[in-house]
Amino acid sequence: MTYERNGTNGMARDIANGRPFARYMPTRFLVQLFDETRDGRYDGSFQTVWLCNKAGSYKKKVGATEVSYTLALGDTALLTTKNDVPDAVDLTKKYQIYDISNMYKTDGKIGNNAQYITLKKFMDPTRTSINEQQSARDAFVIRLAEMYLIAAEAELLLNNPAKAAEMINFVRRRAALPGKTLEMEVAAANLSLDYILDERAREFAGEQLRWFDLKRTGKLVERVRKYNPEAAGLIQDFHVLRPIPQRQLDAVLNKDEFKQNPGYN
Repeated sequence: MTYERNGTNGMARDIANGRPFARYMPTRFLVQLFDETRDGRYDGSFQTVWLCNKAGSYKKKVGATEVSYTLALGDTALLTTKNDVPDAVDLTKKYQIYDISNMYKTDGKIGNNAQYITLKKFMDPTRTSINEQQSARDAFVIRLAEMYLIAAEAELLLNNPAKAAEMINFVRRRAALPGKTLEMEVAAANLSLDYILDERAREFAGEQLRWFDLKRTGKLVERVRKYNPEAAGLIQDFHVLRPIPQRQLDAVLNKDEFKQNPGYN
């Protein structure tokens, strides 16, 4: 999220909001997988509000109308939302709004890759300066939730959907907002491999597991073409294997046996 430039108001680069670069923009499909009225993982995974750290008077343009407003420190400066915000509502707000129609086109392709719903799982407020690139936070290797979802997938493939639902609901109940525990439970009859992949997306967004999940389940090409319009026209069947680094190919002695994966020559 480029919160300090490209026309944004009330924000200066700081440590709390991370480095203001466009990185890891979620697909429209991903953000719409969450029901944030009951699932705490949406707010736990994404930053949607930026609070003013640069007080002053600003202007914003909504449609053909330009409005002026003043921001004090701590006021809402920017809001990104997966909902549509009518211009009439936007004009009443003393902050900038980037809604779903601003971030994505109607076909799901990217409309604005500067201001968007931003993954916050790896933000590190303990960095020593605003220019510090390294982080002291631990990297995820494996989590207890993954053990339950692996077990759920195994039970489903063994034709034990009731047991699979029990495993998934352990994770979903933990993620429920207060008072929403029962609403978060999934029935065994509604389980499928695609549901489990959706649940893994909600739980592990940004944790660098997705390519492996889609490849091992045989769903990589199918789901990229269906849910990622930016990549749909580019992905090929041979992408279920990744290219072998040229340095590795150069190092082997049995070059007639150990060759590049198909499609990368």
